[in-house]
Amino acid sequence: MSSSEVRHPNVFISYSHDSPEHADHVLALSDRLRADGIDCVLDQYELSPPEGFPRWMDRQIRAADFVLMICTPTYFTMLELRMRALYRSYSKEPVLQISLLLGKEYSTIAPRRRRATKLSIAA
Repeated sequence: MSSSEVRHPNVFISYSHDSPEHADHVLALSDRLRADGIDCVLDQYELSPPEGFPRWMDRQIRAADFVLMICTPTYFTMLELRMRALYRSYSKEPVLQISLLLGKEYSTIAPRRRRATKLSIAA
């Protein structure tokens, strides 16, 4: 890449399929990010990846510069259940604490043995 070329960040959007309206809002956000020059990856742009959606998603997450998680209560519940299952497998893992706008604090394990981190999500 030459010095005059700008590399746009690659963002993967992860979300729950709670309702058609929610999926439409996520698609509108992704379209807006793309219009603003961000290379946004979303399952709604894919018809049917040959490796299936779970492996496709894993590949996209690993390739992305950033992963944007749209955390509805449904999505967070699903994520929390998965993290608890992982925690039972890796009981010595450090804890990632997430403060949500709801004013609640949730704890899940941190991937890849990172130090404990507190992440606050603001509007």
